[in-house]
Amino acid sequence: MGWLIERLITASLRYRTAVVVTTVIIALAGSWAFATLNTDAFPDLTPNQVLVMTTIPGLSPVEVEQQVTYPMEIAMLGLPRTTGVRSASKVGLSVVTVTFEDDVDFYFARAQVQQRMQDARMSLPAGAEPMLGPPATAMGEIFQYLVESDTTGVAATDSLRLLQLTNVQEYIIRPLLRTVLLKNYDEHGFVFYTNLVSRKARQLKENPNASLLFPWLSLERQVIVTGRTERLSMAETLKYFITRPRDSQIGAWASAQSSPISSRQVLEMEWESLRRKFSQGDVPLPDFWGGFRVIPETIEFWQGGPNRLHD
Repeated sequence: MGWLIERLITASLRYRTAVVVTTVIIALAGSWAFATLNTDAFPDLTPNQVLVMTTIPGLSPVEVEQQVTYPMEIAMLGLPRTTGVRSASKVGLSVVTVTFEDDVDFYFARAQVQQRMQDARMSLPAGAEPMLGPPATAMGEIFQYLVESDTTGVAATDSLRLLQLTNVQEYIIRPLLRTVLLKNYDEHGFVFYTNLVSRKARQLKENPNASLLFPWLSLERQVIVTGRTERLSMAETLKYFITRPRDSQIGAWASAQSSPISSRQVLEMEWESLRRKFSQGDVPLPDFWGGFRVIPETIEFWQGGPNRLHD
């Protein structure tokens, strides 16, 4: 081995120009490859595949396999540059997955599968509706979705309007985290109070499910509560409201939670105006202010441990 290395070094010194030119060419080729390399911020390792999904209401998994999945799977065999065909049959649903080589153009693959799907349609039972899966893998579907109204069997005027679909997105699909002040807890649940026209109150009206997190970071402990929320009665809300400091009672009137204002000075001026208005007698309970109770369904106790072996 030593003599081979010695001869390599001797040849490199003798043909210096060739070595330098070769090194420059390799460096340029590496720079070009690096500049043109396709990279993903979050790489999707799912194989290059196309799904054929067929709905056939009323059939058992065995019937779906025999009458739908088998003929569709047979039709997909022999497609160029495929690496495999697999299938799954469930009640009223058949899914056939055709996997292609990685360098096959995705839309070319879909066109090939669609042609075979149309050819196989004639051999399917009445009522079977085959269609291609979405032009994205399961990983891609995590990052995108479409909120739309189901207009099947209903008049167009009964379908959800754009504003209603926006509310579904804002208050049901995309709930937000926030910090609230726990004011009471007992055998019935955990209680907090808020402005009833605030964003969190509107979201709880549309989606009453909630989760509470109580962290004690210095102790490496936390408690997670999940459950449903309910509005407190006027009597229970008033019972707590009269215990609040007077300035905080006025603050409940002055602060329109989740509503934008031009400056903090506007809020302070509103609070001062209300302080003068309620200077005599008790501060009444605002009709837009109340409480919620989270009725627990699950309670998880977590204790940190050494080497991340937590309880």
